[in-house]
Formats: sequence, structure tokens, C-alpha cells
Amino acid sequence: MSSRSSSFLPKTKGGVALLSIATIVSIAAAPVVYRFKFGPKIDVDKPLPRNTATRGAYVNTGSRDAGPDRPISREDIE
Repeated sequence: MSSRSSSFLPKTKGGVALLSIATIVSIAAAPVVYRFKFGPKIDVDKPLPRNTATRGAYVNTGSRDAGPDRPISREDIE
């Protein structure tokens, strides 16, 4: 094995740490970059599409007849 093939690898602990941090940051930044560069573009001048307008805080509510929560009393805790 020649020394040219492994010359890009760090030789010190600091170099290894820097390479590790750079790798972690690039992996963590990939979804953010993808979202801004390739994500769906929504025109703010037009009305929202139907599937976008229905999303919100209550999209995953399973029961429609549950109603509002009642206040918790001491009897409920005991």
C-alpha cells in the first residue's frame, strides 16, 4: 500500500476530531439543505392547496366525539 492513497487521512487527534465534527455537521445539515433547495415551493399569492390547508394541530386527532377536557379534581388524582 502506498502512502499516497492514505495521505488525506488526519495524522493527529485534532485532525481526527475536526474530520469527525465536519462529518457530523454535514450529515445533520443535509436535510435542511434539501428542504430549502429541493422542497416544495408554495406560492403565497395563491390559495393553499387542499391537502396543505387541512394540516394543522388537529390533523392526528383520532376521536371526534371526545369533546373538551374537563377540569381535574382531587377525586381524579386519588
